[in-house]
Amino acid sequence: MWRELESRSEISFFTSWSWIGSWLRCLPTDVAPMFLRARLNGRLIGAGIVVGSVMWKARCIPMRVWRLNETGRPELDKLTIEYNGLVIDDTVKHLVEPLMVQYLLDQGSEWDELQFNALRRPVMPPKQRARSVFHALRTRLKRVRQPAYQVCLVDVREAGEHVRLIKQKPRYHIRRSYNTYQQSGPVTIEAAQSMEQALAWLERLKHYHRAYWAARRQEGAFQSDFFNDFHDQLIRANFNRGEIQILAVKAGDREIAYLYNFVWNGHIYNYQSGVNYAEMGGKLSPGMVAHTLAIDFNAAAGHHTYDLMAGDHHYKRALTLQTVQLDWWAARRPTLPVKAEDSVRRAARLATRIRPSLSKAS
Repeated sequence: MWRELESRSEISFFTSWSWIGSWLRCLPTDVAPMFLRARLNGRLIGAGIVVGSVMWKARCIPMRVWRLNETGRPELDKLTIEYNGLVIDDTVKHLVEPLMVQYLLDQGSEWDELQFNALRRPVMPPKQRARSVFHALRTRLKRVRQPAYQVCLVDVREAGEHVRLIKQKPRYHIRRSYNTYQQSGPVTIEAAQSMEQALAWLERLKHYHRAYWAARRQEGAFQSDFFNDFHDQLIRANFNRGEIQILAVKAGDREIAYLYNFVWNGHIYNYQSGVNYAEMGGKLSPGMVAHTLAIDFNAAAGHHTYDLMAGDHHYKRALTLQTVQLDWWAARRPTLPVKAEDSVRRAARLATRIRPSLSKAS
């Protein structure tokens, strides 16, 4: 049902059945997802997965939270969905999406907070009713926006290569690094040609990814069994559909980096990377070289967008010339837990303002 609907909907890889199906298959049995669906004359025209959980606010207040395509459990949500949203038939999207959002708002007796995170576009109840709806439900709406960083591959094809489009300083670092790597042998980029090769290269990516975070005394994403099981499932289910791209970047026999990307209707999502900083780093830029080569590789393949996604990092700003906005959207009802959290936070802010005055007085 989902596959047939997504063929009629402009969606991202993260709301395709490739992602959602793998996610549902890997969820532990104590997670109870709800299937939100809209039908017209028996035909599915809208879908989403809603999961309820209890979230502890201010460390002591249990709050019932419903989320779209997430669980609310940090160890499971490390998957980090982006370009989230409902899957809706494009011909009726402008009518059906507001009604589906309104339906969830109308279930307010079941939740204290409703979250739609990392949305591709804002979602709202019908515009003419939005103000009266929120007033009647006494529901507060909070929205936060963050940029996602993209490269237009059409521009790259017209320019001939990606480095011609970026600023002088990163262009210099990339070319200097590339020329240095060539002393070890030809610098190459290659995509995994089989599922077995993709899984083997993913293990090399994990090795470098873990080394990077271990050097900072932090845990990387691949420390989680759930995270690893999910991506094993995802690759096995979807590599032969052409939706998984794992790239190896080398200088001769020396590994520079591995990149793990998703491919969806000409849109390349860079999801994870493993960069050999120990041998190829120092004053050089192995990660930026790898992404530049990946951008040129995908431009040559005829794709239209290379997406470094959300998260404000220097290398993303250096490599991209455009951003799109993702929305984090939350509705909160004035339930007892919400009021209690508001009171605790007001008291904490007041204590913060009073404390300097008491110190001066003493």
